[in-house]
Amino acid sequence: AVQFKGIVRTLGAAGIALAKAGLAVAVELRDPQELVVAKLDCTLSENASFDGALPLPAGGALGSHRLVAKLGALTLAAELEVRTYRTPKFRMEASVAAPHHVVGDAMTLSVYAGYYSGGPLGGAPLKVSASGYASGFSPPGWPEFTFGSGGWLGAEAGVANNFRSEMQSELDSLGKAKLSLPTDKVVAVGSIPIDLEVTAEDPNGQPVSHSAQTWLHP
Repeated sequence: AVQFKGIVRTLGAAGIALAKAGLAVAVELRDPQELVVAKLDCTLSENASFDGALPLPAGGALGSHRLVAKLGALTLAAELEVRTYRTPKFRMEASVAAPHHVVGDAMTLSVYAGYYSGGPLGGAPLKVSASGYASGFSPPGWPEFTFGSGGWLGAEAGVANNFRSEMQSELDSLGKAKLSLPTDKVVAVGSIPIDLEVTAEDPNGQPVSHSAQTWLHP
């Protein structure tokens, strides 16, 4: 089943507020051909949220599906992948060279992939995605000091308090790769926690992912 949760807010003269409880939300699950394969009627709670689960039909299509929620004239959508589960035949390892980086420093990522039966996953395609948003940061041992938090984040014109990067590479014959993600073009006024996800595929196209984290400071 596909489990989901949505939150609805209104924007008015007084700012952001909770949407009215009791409003009806129609949720649909659509397959790659945009055919509705499951649907559910929900109601906004006192916290202006809705949730539920939609069953995946047995023998249904694989690939990209869309979860569509309709509230009056408002439409919300989220994408998900439906795949046949296969037990992974290899494992992934990924680590960042340093837990903290300053804007301008390249983030170095070391990756390894090898079969559980032994031997490296040599020559496999590799995809890396990194993303993060500005957050408050307290130096280790100094919880009373917080940098980068507050309502002024993002108030300056032209300042992007987020980081997003993607790259593709390939594992060498030993199943290893060392990748470098540049940060010299990032402009931020707050510390950004970065989540990195590395995905490799075996010759049968089965993907396995591993994640790592680091910080990027202005």
